[in-house]
Amino acid sequence: ALTSLSVPVLASVGGYFDITSNALTILSFPGLASVGEDVFIAFHVNLTSLSAPMLASVGGFFDIHSNAALTSLSVPVLASVGGYFDITSNALTILSFPGLASVGEDVFIAFHVNLTSLSAPMLASVGGFFDIHSNAALTSLSV
Repeated sequence: ALTSLSVPVLASVGGYFDITSNALTILSFPGLASVGEDVFIAFHVNLTSLSAPMLASVGGFFDIHSNAALTSLSVPVLASVGGYFDITSNALTILSFPGLASVGEDVFIAFHVNLTSLSAPMLASVGGFFDIHSNAALTSLSV
Protein backbone atom coordinates (compact mmCIF):
# COMPACT_ATOMS: atom_id res chain seq x y z
CA ALA A 1 0.00 0.00 0.00
CA LEU A 2 1.07 3.56 -0.65
CA THR A 3 2.36 5.03 2.64
CA SER A 4 3.96 8.32 1.57
CA LEU A 5 2.68 10.94 -0.84
CA SER A 6 4.73 13.96 -1.86
CA VAL A 7 3.65 16.27 -4.66
CA PRO A 8 6.43 18.87 -4.91
CA VAL A 9 5.36 20.78 -8.04
CA LEU A 10 1.60 21.21 -7.49
CA ALA A 11 1.10 24.94 -6.80
CA SER A 12 -2.68 25.39 -6.85
CA VAL A 13 -5.93 23.48 -6.88
CA GLY A 14 -8.96 25.36 -8.21
CA GLY A 15 -11.56 23.14 -6.58
CA TYR A 16 -11.59 20.67 -3.72
CA PHE A 17 -8.50 19.11 -2.17
CA ASP A 18 -9.67 15.89 -0.52
CA ILE A 19 -7.52 12.99 0.68
CA THR A 20 -9.34 10.54 2.93
CA SER A 21 -9.14 7.02 4.31
CA ASN A 22 -5.81 5.78 3.01
CA ALA A 23 -2.84 3.85 4.44
CA LEU A 24 -0.66 6.96 4.16
CA THR A 25 1.73 7.92 6.95
CA ILE A 26 3.17 11.08 5.37
CA LEU A 27 1.52 13.73 3.19
CA SER A 28 3.74 16.48 1.78
CA PHE A 29 2.82 19.30 -0.59
CA PRO A 30 5.88 21.59 -0.59
CA GLY A 31 4.75 23.83 -3.47
CA LEU A 32 1.01 24.07 -2.82
CA ALA A 33 0.14 27.76 -2.34
CA SER A 34 -3.64 27.92 -2.77
CA VAL A 35 -6.80 25.85 -2.85
CA GLY A 36 -9.87 27.46 -4.40
CA GLU A 37 -12.45 25.51 -2.44
CA ASP A 38 -12.12 23.05 0.46
CA VAL A 39 -9.24 21.15 2.05
CA PHE A 40 -10.37 17.91 3.65
CA ILE A 41 -7.83 15.47 5.14
CA ALA A 42 -9.53 12.89 7.34
CA PHE A 43 -9.92 9.31 8.50
CA HIS A 44 -6.29 8.23 8.12
CA VAL A 45 -5.40 5.65 10.78
CA ASN A 46 -1.63 5.81 10.17
CA LEU A 47 -1.03 9.41 9.06
CA THR A 48 1.63 11.00 11.29
CA SER A 49 2.73 14.05 9.27
CA LEU A 50 0.98 16.58 7.05
CA SER A 51 3.01 19.40 5.54
CA ALA A 52 2.07 22.20 3.14
CA PRO A 53 4.70 24.87 3.94
CA MET A 54 3.67 27.28 1.14
CA LEU A 55 -0.13 27.04 1.55
CA ALA A 56 -1.32 30.62 2.02
CA SER A 57 -5.04 30.57 1.18
CA VAL A 58 -8.01 28.26 1.14
CA GLY A 59 -11.22 29.57 -0.44
CA GLY A 60 -13.56 27.19 1.38
CA PHE A 61 -13.14 25.18 4.55
CA PHE A 62 -9.93 23.77 6.07
CA ASP A 63 -10.81 20.51 7.79
CA ILE A 64 -8.21 18.18 9.30
CA HIS A 65 -9.89 15.60 11.50
CA SER A 66 -10.02 12.01 12.71
CA ASN A 67 -6.40 11.20 11.91
CA ALA A 68 -5.62 9.10 14.97
CA ALA A 69 -1.81 9.13 14.60
CA LEU A 70 -1.33 12.70 13.30
CA THR A 71 1.35 14.33 15.45
CA SER A 72 2.73 16.90 12.99
CA LEU A 73 0.73 19.51 11.05
CA SER A 74 2.71 22.24 9.30
CA VAL A 75 1.02 25.09 7.39
CA PRO A 76 3.20 28.00 8.57
CA VAL A 77 2.13 30.62 5.99
CA LEU A 78 -1.61 29.86 5.91
CA ALA A 79 -3.14 33.35 6.15
CA SER A 80 -6.80 33.03 5.15
CA VAL A 81 -9.56 30.44 5.12
CA GLY A 82 -12.81 31.47 3.45
CA GLY A 83 -15.01 28.88 5.16
CA TYR A 84 -14.72 27.12 8.47
CA PHE A 85 -11.47 26.03 10.15
CA ASP A 86 -11.83 22.63 11.82
CA ILE A 87 -8.95 20.75 13.46
CA THR A 88 -10.43 17.91 15.53
CA SER A 89 -9.72 14.43 16.83
CA ASN A 90 -6.04 14.10 15.96
CA ALA A 91 -2.96 13.11 18.04
CA LEU A 92 -1.41 16.59 17.86
CA THR A 93 0.43 18.03 20.86
CA ILE A 94 1.18 21.48 19.39
CA LEU A 95 -0.87 23.53 16.94
CA SER A 96 0.76 26.64 15.54
CA PHE A 97 -0.66 28.88 12.84
CA PRO A 98 1.74 31.84 12.83
CA GLY A 99 0.30 33.53 9.73
CA LEU A 100 -3.43 32.84 10.08
CA ALA A 101 -5.19 36.22 10.01
CA SER A 102 -8.78 35.48 8.97
CA VAL A 103 -11.37 32.72 8.93
CA GLY A 104 -14.61 33.44 7.06
CA GLU A 105 -16.81 31.19 9.16
CA ASP A 106 -16.27 29.14 12.34
CA VAL A 107 -13.11 28.05 14.16
CA PHE A 108 -13.45 24.66 15.81
CA ILE A 109 -10.52 23.00 17.62
CA ALA A 110 -11.52 20.07 19.79
CA PHE A 111 -11.05 16.49 20.95
CA HIS A 112 -7.25 16.42 21.12
CA VAL A 113 -6.23 14.34 24.12
CA ASN A 114 -2.56 15.39 23.95
CA LEU A 115 -2.79 19.00 22.74
CA THR A 116 -0.78 21.22 25.10
CA SER A 117 -0.23 24.37 23.03
CA LEU A 118 -2.34 26.32 20.53
CA SER A 119 -1.03 29.46 18.86
CA ALA A 120 -2.52 31.75 16.20
CA PRO A 121 -0.99 35.14 17.08
CA MET A 122 -2.14 36.97 13.91
CA LEU A 123 -5.78 35.85 13.98
CA ALA A 124 -7.78 39.08 13.74
CA SER A 125 -11.10 38.02 12.20
CA VAL A 126 -13.48 35.07 12.60
CA GLY A 127 -16.79 35.31 10.72
CA GLY A 128 -18.66 32.79 12.89
CA PHE A 129 -18.12 31.16 16.24
CA PHE A 130 -14.77 30.54 17.95
CA ASP A 131 -14.95 27.17 19.71
CA ILE A 132 -12.05 25.50 21.48
CA HIS A 133 -13.06 22.64 23.77
CA SER A 134 -12.34 19.09 24.95
CA ASN A 135 -8.56 19.55 24.83
CA ALA A 136 -7.85 18.36 28.38
CA ALA A 137 -4.06 18.80 28.23
CA LEU A 138 -4.15 22.35 26.78
CA THR A 139 -2.00 24.61 28.96
CA SER A 140 -0.99 27.32 26.49
CA LEU A 141 -3.35 29.34 24.32
CA SER A 142 -2.12 32.35 22.35
CA VAL A 143 -4.58 34.01 19.97
